[in-house]
Amino acid sequence: MSGELPSGIDADVNTSVLDFSRLEGTNCWCGTESVMMIREALDNLPEVPGLKWTDTGDYHYLSSLTTERMTEDYGLVVFDHHPDTQKPRFGDVLSCGGWVRESIERQDALKQVILAGVSEELLPECSDLDVVALTEKELGLIGEKVRKDLPLYLSIDLDLLSHEFARTDWDQGSLSLGSLVESLRKVCYGHQLLGVDICGGLCRSKGATDRDLAINAATRIVLKNLFEKGDLQ
Repeated sequence: MSGELPSGIDADVNTSVLDFSRLEGTNCWCGTESVMMIREALDNLPEVPGLKWTDTGDYHYLSSLTTERMTEDYGLVVFDHHPDTQKPRFGDVLSCGGWVRESIERQDALKQVILAGVSEELLPECSDLDVVALTEKELGLIGEKVRKDLPLYLSIDLDLLSHEFARTDWDQGSLSLGSLVESLRKVCYGHQLLGVDICGGLCRSKGATDRDLAINAATRIVLKNLFEKGDLQ
């Protein structure tokens, strides 16, 4: 992990910052010892509600370590170009490419999973799971797919967006920021929102240019204002 705050996000008196950059075995997958240390740090934070900013998409597995603390039934909506449902290649390792599968298999409180904006080529990766998988072209249906009886947790990876709105270290989708915001409104309408996390976007340590950082910062500010001002209902 870079240890950097994402561009466009400033720490203030209401922000808790956790720096895991010194932990070993965390890039794309997370070793057992590091998982235990991250869990311990999360246990010292308030409960899940709130907006969380994480590092690049290499660390999207942090969403699983956050949501595993849920005690009430909930639905998970993941906006991501990738389904993140890969089977572990070895052992029982938590990874950025398999954290959704891990969450489904281990979390009793997780009652529905919607994967939004998934690449058509990657749909077979989640075909064996009880999930709702929507491609970019199908996002208009998302409002009617979300269970009305469940509070929601949202997880957003910026690699869902086109190069115009995000610069990441993964292959990206072609969604516009406006389309993402419209989909978020459909999902959140009439629902209790338990929490949100947002990952993705190049950082300096991964070769980001000033232009890359500016594009990502502008997108993060739009999303920050959307959630913090409660402009979703």
